[in-house]
Amino acid sequence: MKKATDIDRIRFLLRHIDNVNAAAEIMAEKLCEVGEFKFARQLVANARLHDRSKFFGMEWDNLMPE
Repeated sequence: MKKATDIDRIRFLLRHIDNVNAAAEIMAEKLCEVGEFKFARQLVANARLHDRSKFFGMEWDNLMPE
């Protein structure tokens, strides 16, 4: 198996972030349907922030197996 390059890691991470955001949007729509507007807004906001740290330090270094 070839070693992951930095661009491989970036692509992997961006796909993951897109999937997390898409899931949060689906859940937020369902929450809005039952009147949970504040929770829906918080969920979407948190989904947009939760993976930022993966671009740096130990998380970046260990993002993909060598």
